[in-house]
Amino acid sequence: LESAEGQAVLGRILNAYTRRNPDVGYCQSMNFIVAVLLLFMDETKAFWMLACIVEDILPKDFYSPNMLGVHADLRVFDSLLHRDLRSVAAHLDAMDVKPGSFATKWLLTLYVTALPFETLLRVWDVFFVDGSKTLFRVGLAILKLGERQLRAVRDPLEAQEVVLSLPSRCYDCDQLLKVAFGIRKMSVHVKDLRDNYQEEVAIEFATPRELPSSPYSFVISPSPSP
Repeated sequence: LESAEGQAVLGRILNAYTRRNPDVGYCQSMNFIVAVLLLFMDETKAFWMLACIVEDILPKDFYSPNMLGVHADLRVFDSLLHRDLRSVAAHLDAMDVKPGSFATKWLLTLYVTALPFETLLRVWDVFFVDGSKTLFRVGLAILKLGERQLRAVRDPLEAQEVVLSLPSRCYDCDQLLKVAFGIRKMSVHVKDLRDNYQEEVAIEFATPRELPSSPYSFVISPSPSP
């Protein structure tokens, strides 16, 4: 994909998707997802897989310009974190490390830029079978596996660095998924939380004090750069 032809294929898929779904357009994180898809399938199949991910698996407005779905899912993740990993949540709160500062990138790229590649592929296998709640399970598992490192840190900046580094250490994909599926059932709970937070975020977006368009340093634009 580093070749001129690879970049051209990537650009064609992203441009085609902006035409298929102009309400979503292009989010910078999509290029990471398409790049992985192209390692295993041709251009046409990668396009339709992207469409399936955005339109069928992820919640509505996940990649829309205002990223309402991501804002809502960050609140879902925070709620699950406080429910299932209370000691980790309390420590992160004490360090003033918010999920938006690390989990946004995880969610938007479906962990492409965070996890080792073999682990990523195993996570994606589960994602395609079990749906988008997999993203929460994996995020919680990463924090649970890194709890000892996190709790040893007392400086907020260092805590931020540690939490960002945790996914890159998850080389044992079996261990990660075992921990992820050891977390209690969340299907119904996630649906209820999403419904509540999507409504909450939509109301906030409708007020004059609008939320920032991106909760992380991702650039949102109507079409991919050439």
